[in-house]
Amino acid sequence: MDPRLRSQNGCMVSAMTPASSTRRSRKGATLLQLCLGISVGMVLIGAIVPALQRRARAGRTAEAVDRLALLYQHTQTYWAGQQVGPVAPARSTLHNLPASTPLTPAIVPAGHAVTDPPETWTSPTWNALEFRFEDSHYYAYQFDSQGERTTAAFTARACGDLDGNGIASTFERAGRANGRLELESPDGLWISHAME
Repeated sequence: MDPRLRSQNGCMVSAMTPASSTRRSRKGATLLQLCLGISVGMVLIGAIVPALQRRARAGRTAEAVDRLALLYQHTQTYWAGQQVGPVAPARSTLHNLPASTPLTPAIVPAGHAVTDPPETWTSPTWNALEFRFEDSHYYAYQFDSQGERTTAAFTARACGDLDGNGIASTFERAGRANGRLELESPDGLWISHAME
């Protein structure tokens, strides 16, 4: 006789658990698995989203690094007395720097990219250095210069507020003339609050 069967009033009845109770336990296990899956998913999302946001902001900092490198290169060209862009300087630029110019645009972009009106980048300094933006950007730029020939020095600066919290990140590239009238940048790139 099959051990799974038992006699009840002369009829053979299955000793197994009724199918309905088996289904209930399966539903419970499925619901439990679903809850665990959702919990694990939420923990992963909670860890991944901030990392992706940091990575996106770090990608935006590349704008400041790349544009300051370009500005430094154009400043060296100007210093050497060569024409940077299609507009020739009005005076000899040999071993001189263009004049200082204020933060452009005047308000630091906060939390989003900005597109400037065409007249934003038309100062004599930005024209001399052939520096402008025709597309959107996350930083405002400034050029400070002083002295002439062996006392000449400059600082190119990018300021931005990537997360819009009111704390600006600052990137600077400075240079100065040496005794051989060469521009050098011994300190490289200086960064403060890169991810702000």
